Amino acid sequence: MGQELQVSFDTRDLLLLEHLQRNDRPDRTLRRNVSRLVELGVVEKQGHGKGSRYYLSRRFYTEIGKRGAYTRRRGLDRQANKELLLRHLTDHRDAGSPMSELQQVLVGLSRNQVRKLLVELRDEGRVRLKGHRRGARWYIKEEL
Repeated sequence: MGQELQVSFDTRDLLLLEHLQRNDRPDRTLRRNVSRLVELGVVEKQGHGKGSRYYLSRRFYTEIGKRGAYTRRRGLDRQANKELLLRHLTDHRDAGSPMSELQQVLVGLSRNQVRKLLVELRDEGRVRLKGHRRGARWYIKEEL
């Protein structure tokens, strides 16, 4: 096994860990402690800026014998998420899919994160958008 870490946690640290374990967004006073927990390797950060998210670390889940829970919590990687979107759009190629439906495919991601993946797929020439606002639908781009 690796090196053991001897650290004491204060009440705010424990409350923050509890929030992260429940997948809740902690309030501002608890978030002040997050950088220390990241440095200790107990918490991992995903994303940048305001949209960043925090998770209990792989090391933490490994220590408690729940590595699968870590993978589920952390989610799929970017490419796997794109493939899920493509599979859904292929299955519904005639009707297309509104954004609300695509958010159901990747329920763990925000609307903006799903939109970014779709824009990447569009830029790669794999999907297209037809319509505007609420009437907009995403379609798989057919090979010519």
